[in-house]
Amino acid sequence: MPALVLTILLMVGLMLGAIWFLVTGLVTRSGAYQQALEFVQADARAQQRLGTPITRRGWFITGSINVHAGGSGDARLAIPVEGPNGRGTLHVEARKRGGRWKLIDVVLRLKPGGERLQLLGDGAEGSAVRARAEPPATTSPRRGGVGRAGPCRTPRRGPDRIRGPAW
Repeated sequence: MPALVLTILLMVGLMLGAIWFLVTGLVTRSGAYQQALEFVQADARAQQRLGTPITRRGWFITGSINVHAGGSGDARLAIPVEGPNGRGTLHVEARKRGGRWKLIDVVLRLKPGGERLQLLGDGAEGSAVRARAEPPATTSPRRGGVGRAGPCRTPRRGPDRIRGPAW
């Protein structure tokens, strides 16, 4: 009887491990993940704080990636990164429109101490960072925001609403 219980626990553990490796592999092959890692590796402030090369640290990537029919989607990821001079967690928000991922918000939280570097998005500093960021698209007055017809008084709702980071 103990051998049967041990066998069942071993099988369950192997299945959970296989699922975890599959999901981690899917996340690391996503365009949002790859763009985020390339972005932080090219950022001068991240290079100054972490050193070069900047790489992923460990296997524990958290967050979510949602891809919808029609080539749209969104992603919110927390990617542990490190360099020769330090380590931290890269917090990323990205949107997919027309089959292409676009980084919306990128924050590097350094460890230890938790210093926060806003690399892209509201509050990002530096002309190099702004040059890499695409200008915000105007929204349709039907969706809220400012469009060609001028300001709209109804608030934005739904997946097109861009929220600030939750971290």
